[in-house]
Amino acid sequence: MAIVAGIIGLTVILISLTGIFLFNVWLFKTYWKTIKKSSYNLSAKSLLNRTNILGSIKKVKLRYWLAIIFIVIFVSVFHLIESKKWEALNKKNIATHLAAVKIYPLGKANGLQMDKSGNIWICSNNNLIKIPNDHPDRPIIYSGNNYSSCNLVFDSNNNAWIIDFYYNTLTKIPANEKDNPIIYSKAKYNFEFDNSIPILIDSQNNIWATPSQSPNMLIKIPLKTPNQPIMYKYFNYQIIGTRDFTADPQGNIWAIALSGYNPNIIKLVPNQPNQPINYVNPAYKLDDPFQINSDKSGNIWIMDTNAVIEIPILDPNKPNVYSINGDDLIIDQQDNIWIANYETNTITELPADNPKKPIIYKSKYYQMPQDFTVDPKGNLWIINRGSKNSSYVTETLANKPQDVIVYSGGNYQFDNPLEIDADPQGNIWVFNQNSITKLIMKN
Repeated sequence: MAIVAGIIGLTVILISLTGIFLFNVWLFKTYWKTIKKSSYNLSAKSLLNRTNILGSIKKVKLRYWLAIIFIVIFVSVFHLIESKKWEALNKKNIATHLAAVKIYPLGKANGLQMDKSGNIWICSNNNLIKIPNDHPDRPIIYSGNNYSSCNLVFDSNNNAWIIDFYYNTLTKIPANEKDNPIIYSKAKYNFEFDNSIPILIDSQNNIWATPSQSPNMLIKIPLKTPNQPIMYKYFNYQIIGTRDFTADPQGNIWAIALSGYNPNIIKLVPNQPNQPINYVNPAYKLDDPFQINSDKSGNIWIMDTNAVIEIPILDPNKPNVYSINGDDLIIDQQDNIWIANYETNTITELPADNPKKPIIYKSKYYQMPQDFTVDPKGNLWIINRGSKNSSYVTETLANKPQDVIVYSGGNYQFDNPLEIDADPQGNIWVFNQNSITKLIMKN
């Protein structure tokens, strides 16, 4: 914030200096004409006049240097007052929204996920740590080789399922903390998973995963019979990328796939998963799609290099193309689409009721965003790296892009934060390098 105020002050000073310089040029030209006219008169009176003129010029310049100093002091004091006003208003806004801050120490971790109840799950070496939302001071630690992966999903009953890509195991952790985990025989899973490619679960409680050794294969694990995985091989396609496939509410699987060097969007229907449907639109050629998601209505949203593509559930052969550059896309609980562009420090919202009228969120407080989320009220939360790696979090109020609240300082202990998420109660969780910060919000 001080940097922004300094830039504004410097701009005002430069404008003032420019005006003073131009005025001095005019003044000098005026007096120079007088001197030039008097140059032919070499009398003592003429020399005295020229001496008086030069003395006047020196006095004028002295006055303007004093004016410059006054302007610098005035601008500095003005921005100091404005900064204090903003700090007081920001503290008032924080007190209105924030109930408390909790810090939970954390060792070396590889990833963080949140289940449907707002419990936090952390992958840490060979441990899987669950931080219950209702009693976060009493974490539950699951230890063993079968917990070394971050490939974690949650079924409709909020049971956790984890596939270990190295030890080839599938483990079920019941939602009821009193029940013991169930480890399914790794002899039934004679394949490897790539930890960089996530797994997903569809609306029918089937797990889908991509073996690292066979990029043109998808594996379906019905949770009713988890010891009987089904393998589907697609010789004409290669499943690619991170977050490269999703499941819609009808149980269809949508994936970004390569056919040769051409990217395609394929759909696998539940009763015929061996016969993928290819969606290729001649009006828009895919460039390099890298993310695909489904909203609650079943519309498919794809992040491409220079656009966001929507495949409507009612007419999938007529996709909508939005010319928006972005690096990440999320869908909130109301089916609004949010696209982050980390290079331009902007967030674009496509409202569910009218996606053709985007809302652009841009603020001087958005500095090098790292991750973002939207809480149940529709407020936008962003992790900002800031200047000199001084990380802070901003909250932008729903439908008010100009209203930004900044959470910064030692009370929050934001230490190189990596991820941010909102639980169902509207509390904000920030995953730092060695700790977790929980912002407990007022209702």
